Amino acid sequence: MSTRPIDDHPYHDKSDAELYFIAKDAHAAAKAMQGWDVAAELKYLDQVNDACTVMYWRRQNAVVR
Repeated sequence: MSTRPIDDHPYHDKSDAELYFIAKDAHAAAKAMQGWDVAAELKYLDQVNDACTVMYWRRQNAVVR
């Protein structure tokens, strides 16, 4: 098995369902921040990216959670 991406990130301890919820919720929050607060929008998009990165890595390495 290869090395985990973004090692020591708390998202590795979450289930796929939790990560999916985080990505979906953060995407909606980022969309709501468009045109209002760029820093907040980028923070939420980073959460989406991190959750998707962990889920993608799990699929590629046959890790079931």
